[in-house]
Order: sequence, then structure tokens, then C-alpha cells
Amino acid sequence: MTEKTTTLAFLAVVAHSSFGAFGAVGITVVAAAAGCVEASTAGSHVKAGDLYAPGQERYDDYFAAVHSQQASAAQWAADRKAAHQTIVSALKLDGDATDAAIGKAAHAKPTQSKTVALAVEQTVHADTERAKGLEAMASKIDELVKTGHLLEEHVSEDFGKPGSGQSAPAPSDVKMELHASFEVLDGLRERAKTEAKAAQDFLALLQQHGSAGAGASKHGSSPSKTAQAPASAPAGASSAPAATPAPKPAPKTDPGEVFQP
Repeated sequence: MTEKTTTLAFLAVVAHSSFGAFGAVGITVVAAAAGCVEASTAGSHVKAGDLYAPGQERYDDYFAAVHSQQASAAQWAADRKAAHQTIVSALKLDGDATDAAIGKAAHAKPTQSKTVALAVEQTVHADTERAKGLEAMASKIDELVKTGHLLEEHVSEDFGKPGSGQSAPAPSDVKMELHASFEVLDGLRERAKTEAKAAQDFLALLQQHGSAGAGASKHGSSPSKTAQAPASAPAGASSAPAATPAPKPAPKTDPGEVFQP
């Protein structure tokens, strides 16, 4: 019995004491209706994670898209583990290490560790892409819910037409599965947002611990390289070519020593 049903049952007792049997009956009917609403999607194929296909293309495509989102959500834990595998291995942690444990271990490692720095850089890239995918999924679910509500408006005319001889499901069954899909998609949307936020928090954790900066050498200059001056051009030397020395003047001849035949 749910909290809502329990509350309504309590109100029935109060109504009986205040308004007699008639008031209690009225409250009890309301409680029974609430229970029916809550149980209306209990036997749904969609809720059970099964692919539902009522036999009409538009509806089949919709339910296939819902099932695809369910299948993707079932892989989220494995996707997170794969995204963190490199840094978990570099830090020699357990495969199920939490984000907090990974961030703490990365911070404890020397910044000169090239293995850890590379692992952090790869993890930052993987989790950034994973967060983007989860955010995109939440937006896609919003569009999918809109499609489902549009289909719901035409269920009565698309299914169970009198004299059609169709073996299609009853309109009430299709509506039940649509309502179940709305509940499932609402849950997936919230989970996708939660997973995306967790990925973003993990990235912030790495940056807070200074681990994400370990890969900065890929984008900046290496201190050892900037400190060195080219061997062919020492610091402060002029780049102009050296001047050619002037030729020595010819030796002067003494007029008295001139030979005369």
C-alpha cells in the first residue's frame, strides 16, 4: 500500500466518524480509483524493459526509440567504468573506485609522473564527451515525449476500428503503454541529468586537485626547451653577417731604390 492510498484510507475513517457511512463510501471510492491509477501501468511491456510494437509504423518507431533509450541507460555504469579505466590503472586502484577516491589518489601522485598525467588527460577527454552525450540524451528524451503525446491524441482512431478486422491491440492497451513510456522517459531524463552532473563534478574534482593541469605541456611550451637557446645563434649575438676585412695596401717603393738600366 502506497503512502497516498494509506492517507486516503485514513480520511475514510475520519469521514465515517464525521459524516457517517455515506461520507466513508465516497472517500473509499476515491481511494480505490487512486489505486487503479497507480496500478494502471504495472503490467506494461515498456516498464518491464521489453520492446513493444502495436503494429503501426508510427507507434512502432516511437516505442523502438523508447526501448533504445532504455538500452543506452543500462550501459551507463559500464560507460563510466570504461571512461575511468586508464586513470584507475595508472593509479593502481580497484576497478570500482569512486570518483572521490580517484581524485584523491591522482592528487597524491607527483606531478612529474608522466603516466598519471597522460591518464588524467585521457580521462578528462573521455568524461567530457560522456557528459555531452548524457546532456544530449536528456534533450532527445524531451522531444520523444512530445512525439508520444501527439500519438496519444490519435490512438482511438488508429486502433480498434469497428469492422476493420484488424488484430491490432485495443486502444486502451496502446494508451497504457504510452503512459508507461512517459513514466520511463521521465525517469531516464532525470537519471541522465544526474549522470551528466556527476561527470562534470568529477572533472571539477580533477581540476581542483591540480591533476588536470598535468597535461598542460601538450598545449604549452616545455621549460627545458624555452630555456635553451639555439646553438647556431647564441643569445645577444647579431644576426648580420660578419664584415669582410679590407685588403692590405701594397708596400710603398722608395724612389731611390728604383732600378735604372
